Amino acid sequence: MADFLSGSACPPDGFPYVPDAIPVAGGIRMTDPNGSCSSGSIPPSTTHYDFRAACATHDYGYDLLRYLELGGGRRRAVDRFFLNDMTAGCAVRIEESKKRCLTAAGLAYRAIGTSSRIRNFDVPWGAVGT
Repeated sequence: MADFLSGSACPPDGFPYVPDAIPVAGGIRMTDPNGSCSSGSIPPSTTHYDFRAACATHDYGYDLLRYLELGGGRRRAVDRFFLNDMTAGCAVRIEESKKRCLTAAGLAYRAIGTSSRIRNFDVPWGAVGT
């Protein structure tokens, strides 16, 4: 999944949209152009962090899982990629912001992980692009 999310691999044939390429602390990320942080557990950005690109990349990853009808370890990989993107963004922050950023990243990751576990890491619900 990392190849798709980092832009090393093109979307599969027939995929219903063209992902946006966004530069982030960890390199280039492919994102759902309509993706957002939808967990509601934390705001998508504050003065201490900005997780909007990580959320849009995660949304693209879930759309790929839906389109390819994949779950299990691949869903875990998309969730882990989300955490890695958030923490990479935290690493470039000054100390106080870095601590708050890492706390928020941990909370967001736990919320995603809980949702994935409840669904037994199955293919994410919803239609591609939702």
